[in-house]
Amino acid sequence: MNRRNFITNFSGSVIGGSFFMGRWLNTVPVQASAEKDEPFFTRRGLTIWVEDLLHWDWVQKAHDAGINTIATHHDPDTIVGFIRSEPGQAFMQDCSRLGIEVEHSLHAYSSLLPRRLFRSDPCLFRMNEEGCRSDDANFCVSNKFTLEIISENAVKYAQLLPSTSGRYFYTYDDARHLCSCPGCKRLSASEQTLTVENTIIQALHKHVNPDAMISHAAYVHTLQTPKHVQPVPGLFLEWAPISRNHNRPLTDRSAFNAALGNEGEHGRLLDHLYENLEAFGNKNAQVFEYWFDSYRASGWKTKEENWVKAPWNPDVLRQDLAFYKHLGIKSITSVTCWVNQDYADRFGEPPLQEYGKQFYEFM
Repeated sequence: MNRRNFITNFSGSVIGGSFFMGRWLNTVPVQASAEKDEPFFTRRGLTIWVEDLLHWDWVQKAHDAGINTIATHHDPDTIVGFIRSEPGQAFMQDCSRLGIEVEHSLHAYSSLLPRRLFRSDPCLFRMNEEGCRSDDANFCVSNKFTLEIISENAVKYAQLLPSTSGRYFYTYDDARHLCSCPGCKRLSASEQTLTVENTIIQALHKHVNPDAMISHAAYVHTLQTPKHVQPVPGLFLEWAPISRNHNRPLTDRSAFNAALGNEGEHGRLLDHLYENLEAFGNKNAQVFEYWFDSYRASGWKTKEENWVKAPWNPDVLRQDLAFYKHLGIKSITSVTCWVNQDYADRFGEPPLQEYGKQFYEFM
């Protein structure tokens, strides 16, 4: 089944000399694993494009690799269609049988505020830099009616897509700008998304699960730490350094992404990470990585003939995991878009076993 039909049918070394890093680490002790045989990284995850679940035995292979959490990845309605389908029900049963938690990583904002509402009330939607309301992405977070609608829909999707871990993920429209209206422009992109997340988590606590948690994704436009909006209980940091160079460990401050031409990109990312950890803490923080993501490696091309083999550098992964352990972050996931049987036939199986094995080097 190709992607179009599917959617239609389913609608190591740690840097030293950083005063900021040292100051933060001195305030947050890193605890050893409770069980001798349990890895330090207690949540060892994969975030998988829903269609790929149809075309490769991800659940069994993940279990064999020591993975204990799988998050489906797509827009909410597509994932609902998948979960309701026979393959989706089999996926849920297999995860339950093998002790794998199921979560849902949603590109959610276009579903939380349906674009069809633009005709009746443009003020629900974001204002662009030219001062015009636009339904091309995201929405206006200073409009109370916007927040009411998105919280209602967030509850709806949480009920349609239960999370066995109690964690929920509602990501803003991918790498697109947020609102520039007079009420929103005083807020950074991070503060706008945190305003939405604070609203959603309170609704989830009331209507779905009093212990629910949702992520705040530090990603592209939202890397900057919120200053004027504070997270309410139930928010946790999800760190997604998509602009990094995967041929060099994240702790190499001089590394840069050649495709972006960003000199010293790792240094910029590290500074944002330390600041976000000060704001959100490390207790429930999660790393969202791209260690063997074919979609990213293929330059976001969607046609199969344009896919390339995802790069794999186990030494970099090992150093990255050592660094994240040093920071006390126990939850790790890697996204794996476009990795399925077709991919395995062309490039060989992804390094899933080695990925999972490396977690067990950190006890």
